[in-house]
Amino acid sequence: MNIEEIHNNRGLAHAANGDYDRAIADFDTAIQIKPNFAAAYENRGTTYLQKGDYDHAVDDLSKAIELNPVDIRLYINRAVAFDKRGERDRAIADCSKAIEINPKFDVAYFKRGIYHFDKGDFDRAIADLDMSISLNPDFAFAYSNRGIVYAAQDDIDRAIADYDKAIELAPDFSEAYVNRGNAYAKKGDNDRAIADYNRAIALSQKQA
Repeated sequence: MNIEEIHNNRGLAHAANGDYDRAIADFDTAIQIKPNFAAAYENRGTTYLQKGDYDHAVDDLSKAIELNPVDIRLYINRAVAFDKRGERDRAIADCSKAIEINPKFDVAYFKRGIYHFDKGDFDRAIADLDMSISLNPDFAFAYSNRGIVYAAQDDIDRAIADYDKAIELAPDFSEAYVNRGNAYAKKGDNDRAIADYNRAIALSQKQA
């Protein structure tokens, strides 16, 4: 293993420990040794993303894409950074590029659906989340987020059905209980709402 790869791997270990500054220092060294090291740019970019430094994240992920333009993960990570900067159209464009490269990439449809929802384009959000679920029928987060879109459209029964499915697939998914509780409360079914909120609180305390 080359020295730049060792720095890159140590950077990943630092990042996994939450020591982002040390991680970035190692990725810096790896890139200094090998300026076209795409993985090091990717890893430094995702570390900046975790730090909340979205400008540097976009810069590094863009460089990684320049070096490795067919890696769909890079587009999804850059989409997250664009979204954090409030640039949802650019986030959607990156998801679309990932889908162009791999039309069966369920996460790209999922992310694009969320960004469409955030823009208020509910029909496109539903279409993307439908596609994500069709590609990955066990994708609990996609069901829960589609439920959120249905709830925003006041289609509460379909929202609850999606939350039910999300919980069936991921019984410890606390957010799905919160979402379903909100839906029950909107229907005036306060007993079921309270039961779901209780379950969400218990799971949150367990996971803390």
